[in-house]
Amino acid sequence: MSGKKGGKGNQNFQFNFADVKVEKADKGDKETDDKVPSLVPMVQKRLQNLVGQSSGYLESLPPKVQNRVRALKKLQKEKEEIDEEYKKEREALEKKFREKFAPLYTKRTGIISGADEPAWIEPEKKEGEEPKKEEVKKEDENVKGIPNFWLTALQHHQDFSELIMEQDHKPLESLTNVEVKLVDGEQHSFSLEFTFSENPYFENATLTKTYHLFEHPAYGEIMFDRVTSSEIKWKTGKNLTKKTVTKTTGGNRGGRRGGKKGGAPKTVTVEENVPSFFNFFNPDGLMLALPDDEEGFGEEEMEGMMEFDYELGCALKDVVMPNAVLWYTGEAAESGFDDEEGEEGEEGEEGEEGEEDDEEGAEPATGTAQGEKPECKQQ
Repeated sequence: MSGKKGGKGNQNFQFNFADVKVEKADKGDKETDDKVPSLVPMVQKRLQNLVGQSSGYLESLPPKVQNRVRALKKLQKEKEEIDEEYKKEREALEKKFREKFAPLYTKRTGIISGADEPAWIEPEKKEGEEPKKEEVKKEDENVKGIPNFWLTALQHHQDFSELIMEQDHKPLESLTNVEVKLVDGEQHSFSLEFTFSENPYFENATLTKTYHLFEHPAYGEIMFDRVTSSEIKWKTGKNLTKKTVTKTTGGNRGGRRGGKKGGAPKTVTVEENVPSFFNFFNPDGLMLALPDDEEGFGEEEMEGMMEFDYELGCALKDVVMPNAVLWYTGEAAESGFDDEEGEEGEEGEEGEEGEEDDEEGAEPATGTAQGEKPECKQQ
């Protein structure tokens, strides 16, 4: 089973597509659950096959060594009891601070939407700069809230900016709020809820994407199971994830026998997938829609797409949503807000300085400004 460890909260992210077949999800008003990849039954089946089995290695050791191993296993059991205590206290602490954050996010939403007008706050004065008198233009008085707040915040995040196409701008201007919600009955799962004002593109007032996670029963690691999404109810002719293409088939081609010509050319209209931010809500949870025949997508490619999709969800949950104003102003992107991204950026600079050493045979350090994608924090 391939996987990825480390990162924030020591969250582990693992996939196994060896026994999984991705099927197109059925359309419906509710989130689709039935035909998306689920790893839980497969993992449970494999674990059941291993229960009670012994490799025989322990029995081959000298009796005193076996006893020492038993002593270590006793210590391990004590450690697991402490782990359980830690988890309970951590969950209580996280719940406490979620409740403290909640009213702040509510106030933020009110200011962004224009429902609430904050008291006047004097701009910060920069050292050596003469104070300027703020001039309020007449047209500014009619501006409600902070227009295009979430669109701008997402555009300042490198990964999301690459997903947002020009045709996505208008519908994303109607995005009024992004919330993270926990999933009832699933301790580690979470939902991303996007709220939209009325717009000419789709009927939905909210679009939700849920990442279902579970704790490995044997190792205690948090693992990805599946993802479910709202179906976008596109208005007629407004589906931004598809384009209509006219193709010509047939024509003056030789027949099978006797050199007869083929029939008259036929013109057909078909729909093709196109890049769009709204592919984020594909029922399969993949960032880009798979071709109808699904050819050319092997296990590795599918795993990579699913992992990228999951990491985008984590970035929105842990990095963008809690610090939205810093992404709106661009400060977060400029300062390398995420710790891991900042460290990778520093390594990248060292790599540039090491180019001279490379001439002598040493390999330069590598890194990118964006760095590795963030791991999800445990709930």
